[in-house]
Amino acid sequence: MKSAERTLPPQPTGGKQPCSYSCGRTARGWRWVPAAREWLPVCDSHSGGQVVAAAGNYYPDFATSVPRQPPPEQRDSITCPRCGRTSHHPVDVAEGYCGHCHDFTGRPSGEG
Repeated sequence: MKSAERTLPPQPTGGKQPCSYSCGRTARGWRWVPAAREWLPVCDSHSGGQVVAAAGNYYPDFATSVPRQPPPEQRDSITCPRCGRTSHHPVDVAEGYCGHCHDFTGRPSGEG
């Protein structure tokens, strides 16, 4: 039996479609359904899990799945006085920590 020709998944929708299984949740990705011969929008519960994803039959809708962060130049940062490297990691900034030097080299945020 020949499998159905599979098209590429649709473009991301940004969380604007309901799950095809009428569960009331927002779709978080696309699942290929061979019987329907189409990609259906599905929530996390209906994605089919790792087995379906490993077979290439599920793709997350990255417009809704990936948390967005502002560009580094718009985030808080800390520059190490020893090595001169800059970190934008929120824990490094909060604790005054340099991951390269493996030491607390800056002033923790909140301290004047």
